[in-house]
Amino acid sequence: MYNSALMSIVKTLGRENSEASDILNNIGLVQHQLGNYTDAIKFFNEALKIVRNQFGEQHYKVGMYLNNSGLAHAINNNYVDAHFQLKQALQILIHNLGSNHVEVADCYTNLGDVCLKLYVEAGGQGNKLSEAENYYTQANKIIGDNLGKDHPKCQQFASLLFICQNYNKF
Repeated sequence: MYNSALMSIVKTLGRENSEASDILNNIGLVQHQLGNYTDAIKFFNEALKIVRNQFGEQHYKVGMYLNNSGLAHAINNNYVDAHFQLKQALQILIHNLGSNHVEVADCYTNLGDVCLKLYVEAGGQGNKLSEAENYYTQANKIIGDNLGKDHPKCQQFASLLFICQNYNKF
């Protein structure tokens, strides 16, 4: 369905239209769900190119698409690129949506997950564990403020924070 929609948009509005970027991002999300992370990244990159050309580097869609791409890079075990993209996404999303938006919390969560993986890959060296803890704390606060302290995501963050705080004790 998305491919048909993309063909229609390209035919009527052109490949560089922001409507095409939304569809490309959605195709990337489908590829991500199917486990085709490399393909997903290609679609996210194409969507990013269009949005950057049309709206500039600080548009909220750039942040959303970078967050999606960063997550795909992380699942593809490319944590360095994931961390870089997620940091960019976070700054753009905070700038556009505010520091207490649920989308910002999702980006904080993804960054926490990536930092935890980077810490493990580094053999427990460096500051990525405390960075992960900070991101999970920020995400927990946002979710608690927006959805309530009893929301299941807050329980998830409590578990992740416990892991960060006790990782080196095991």
